[in-house]
Amino acid sequence: MKTIFCFASLLIALFLCPLSARAEEPSGLQRARERWQSMSEAERSKLRARYAEFMRLPAGERARLVKRYQKFLALSEGERARLRDRYLAFRRLPKREQKMLRETFRRYRNSGNERKARLKQLFRELMRMSPAERQNYMAKLHRWQQLSPEQRKRLKQYIRQQKQQNK
Repeated sequence: MKTIFCFASLLIALFLCPLSARAEEPSGLQRARERWQSMSEAERSKLRARYAEFMRLPAGERARLVKRYQKFLALSEGERARLRDRYLAFRRLPKREQKMLRETFRRYRNSGNERKARLKQLFRELMRMSPAERQNYMAKLHRWQQLSPEQRKRLKQYIRQQKQQNK
Protein backbone atom coordinates (compact mmCIF):
# COMPACT_ATOMS: atom_id res chain seq x y z
CA MET A 1 0.00 0.00 0.00
CA LYS A 2 2.85 2.35 0.85
CA THR A 3 4.34 1.70 -2.60
CA ILE A 4 1.04 2.69 -4.24
CA PHE A 5 0.98 5.98 -2.31
CA CYS A 6 4.60 6.68 -3.23
CA PHE A 7 3.85 5.99 -6.88
CA ALA A 8 0.67 8.09 -6.78
CA SER A 9 2.49 10.95 -5.11
CA LEU A 10 5.28 10.68 -7.64
CA LEU A 11 2.69 11.07 -10.38
CA ILE A 12 1.31 14.15 -8.68
CA ALA A 13 4.83 15.52 -8.29
CA LEU A 14 5.26 15.05 -12.04
CA PHE A 15 2.24 17.28 -12.56
CA LEU A 16 3.78 19.87 -10.27
CA CYS A 17 6.97 20.08 -12.31
CA PRO A 18 7.25 22.86 -14.87
CA LEU A 19 6.27 22.12 -18.46
CA SER A 20 9.91 21.69 -19.45
CA ALA A 21 10.33 18.95 -16.85
CA ARG A 22 7.45 16.72 -17.89
CA ALA A 23 7.96 12.97 -17.91
CA GLU A 24 8.15 12.64 -21.71
CA GLU A 25 11.45 14.51 -21.58
CA PRO A 26 14.45 12.42 -20.53
CA SER A 27 15.16 14.42 -17.38
CA GLY A 28 11.51 14.99 -16.39
CA LEU A 29 11.16 11.81 -14.34
CA GLN A 30 14.46 12.43 -12.59
CA ARG A 31 13.49 16.02 -11.76
CA ALA A 32 10.17 14.84 -10.41
CA ARG A 33 11.89 12.23 -8.27
CA GLU A 34 14.33 14.85 -6.95
CA ARG A 35 11.49 17.23 -6.20
CA TRP A 36 9.63 14.46 -4.36
CA GLN A 37 12.73 13.61 -2.33
CA SER A 38 13.31 17.27 -1.48
CA MET A 39 9.81 17.57 0.02
CA SER A 40 9.31 17.35 3.73
CA GLU A 41 7.24 14.48 5.09
CA ALA A 42 4.42 16.97 5.80
CA GLU A 43 4.42 18.11 2.16
CA ARG A 44 4.42 14.52 0.95
CA SER A 45 1.58 13.67 3.30
CA LYS A 46 -0.44 16.64 2.05
CA LEU A 47 0.20 15.58 -1.54
CA ARG A 48 -0.88 12.01 -0.79
CA ALA A 49 -4.08 13.32 0.82
CA ARG A 50 -4.82 15.45 -2.23
CA TYR A 51 -4.24 12.48 -4.49
CA ALA A 52 -6.57 10.32 -2.40
CA GLU A 53 -9.20 13.08 -2.57
CA PHE A 54 -8.74 13.25 -6.35
CA MET A 55 -9.16 9.48 -6.67
CA ARG A 56 -12.42 9.60 -4.70
CA LEU A 57 -13.95 11.86 -7.35
CA PRO A 58 -16.20 10.26 -9.98
CA ALA A 59 -14.29 9.14 -13.09
CA GLY A 60 -15.96 11.81 -15.24
CA GLU A 61 -14.93 14.59 -12.87
CA ARG A 62 -11.36 13.28 -12.76
CA ALA A 63 -11.25 13.20 -16.56
CA ARG A 64 -12.58 16.77 -16.72
CA LEU A 65 -9.91 17.96 -14.29
CA VAL A 66 -7.12 16.17 -16.16
CA LYS A 67 -8.31 17.73 -19.43
CA ARG A 68 -8.35 21.21 -17.83
CA TYR A 69 -4.86 20.61 -16.45
CA GLN A 70 -3.57 19.56 -19.87
CA LYS A 71 -5.03 22.77 -21.35
CA PHE A 72 -3.26 24.69 -18.59
CA LEU A 73 0.07 23.01 -19.44
CA ALA A 74 -0.39 23.91 -23.12
CA LEU A 75 -0.38 27.63 -22.23
CA SER A 76 2.78 29.70 -22.32
CA GLU A 77 4.59 30.26 -19.02
CA GLY A 78 3.37 33.86 -18.98
CA GLU A 79 -0.26 32.82 -19.47
CA ARG A 80 0.07 30.20 -16.72
CA ALA A 81 1.54 32.82 -14.38
CA ARG A 82 -1.36 35.21 -15.13
CA LEU A 83 -3.87 32.44 -14.43
CA ARG A 84 -2.14 31.61 -11.13
CA ASP A 85 -2.23 35.29 -10.14
CA ARG A 86 -5.92 35.56 -11.00
CA TYR A 87 -6.68 32.41 -9.05
CA LEU A 88 -4.82 33.70 -6.00
CA ALA A 89 -6.64 37.04 -6.29
CA PHE A 90 -9.95 35.16 -6.47
CA ARG A 91 -9.03 33.13 -3.36
CA ARG A 92 -8.34 36.37 -1.46
CA LEU A 93 -11.87 37.61 -2.12
CA PRO A 94 -14.45 37.23 0.64
CA LYS A 95 -16.43 33.97 0.35
CA ARG A 96 -19.59 35.93 -0.47
CA GLU A 97 -17.92 37.53 -3.50
CA GLN A 98 -16.44 34.20 -4.62
CA LYS A 99 -19.91 32.68 -4.49
CA MET A 100 -21.37 35.60 -6.45
CA LEU A 101 -18.69 35.28 -9.16
CA ARG A 102 -19.19 31.53 -9.43
CA GLU A 103 -22.93 32.01 -9.82
CA THR A 104 -22.45 34.72 -12.45
CA PHE A 105 -20.06 32.53 -14.42
CA ARG A 106 -22.45 29.56 -14.13
CA ARG A 107 -25.27 31.69 -15.56
CA TYR A 108 -22.99 32.86 -18.39
CA ARG A 109 -21.83 29.31 -19.17
CA ASN A 110 -25.43 28.08 -19.30
CA SER A 111 -26.72 30.94 -21.45
CA GLY A 112 -27.31 30.62 -25.17
CA ASN A 113 -24.78 31.56 -27.84
CA GLU A 114 -26.68 34.71 -28.80
CA ARG A 115 -26.64 35.99 -25.22
CA LYS A 116 -22.96 35.08 -24.83
CA ALA A 117 -22.13 37.03 -28.00
CA ARG A 118 -24.07 40.05 -26.70
CA LEU A 119 -22.31 39.90 -23.32
CA LYS A 120 -18.91 39.66 -25.00
CA GLN A 121 -19.76 42.69 -27.14
CA LEU A 122 -20.83 44.66 -24.06
CA PHE A 123 -17.62 43.68 -22.29
CA ARG A 124 -15.52 44.85 -25.26
CA GLU A 125 -17.37 48.18 -25.18
CA LEU A 126 -16.71 48.48 -21.46
CA MET A 127 -12.99 47.86 -22.02
CA ARG A 128 -12.85 50.58 -24.70
CA MET A 129 -14.18 53.18 -22.26
CA SER A 130 -11.87 55.57 -20.52
CA PRO A 131 -11.42 54.96 -16.77
CA ALA A 132 -13.76 57.89 -16.01
CA GLU A 133 -16.44 56.60 -18.40
CA ARG A 134 -16.11 53.11 -16.99
CA GLN A 135 -16.43 54.40 -13.43
CA ASN A 136 -19.55 56.35 -14.41
CA TYR A 137 -21.01 53.28 -16.11
CA MET A 138 -20.31 51.10 -13.08
CA ALA A 139 -21.97 53.67 -10.79
CA LYS A 140 -25.08 53.62 -13.01
CA LEU A 141 -25.03 49.83 -13.04
CA HIS A 142 -24.85 49.78 -9.25
CA ARG A 143 -27.84 52.16 -9.03
CA TRP A 144 -29.72 49.94 -11.51
CA GLN A 145 -29.06 46.88 -9.37
CA GLN A 146 -30.49 48.70 -6.36
CA LEU A 147 -33.84 49.28 -8.13
CA SER A 148 -36.78 47.04 -7.44
CA PRO A 149 -38.14 44.97 -10.38
CA GLU A 150 -41.09 47.36 -10.64
CA GLN A 151 -38.81 50.40 -10.77
CA ARG A 152 -36.69 48.74 -13.45
CA LYS A 153 -39.79 47.97 -15.50
CA ARG A 154 -40.97 51.58 -15.32
CA LEU A 155 -37.52 52.90 -16.22
CA LYS A 156 -37.29 50.59 -19.25
CA GLN A 157 -40.73 51.76 -20.41
CA TYR A 158 -39.68 55.41 -20.00
CA ILE A 159 -36.48 54.86 -21.99
CA ARG A 160 -38.40 53.11 -24.80
CA GLN A 161 -40.85 56.01 -24.94
CA GLN A 162 -37.99 58.51 -25.12
CA LYS A 163 -36.37 56.56 -27.96
CA GLN A 164 -39.64 56.41 -29.93
CA GLN A 165 -40.17 60.16 -29.49
CA ASN A 166 -36.65 60.88 -30.75
CA LYS A 167 -37.13 58.87 -33.97
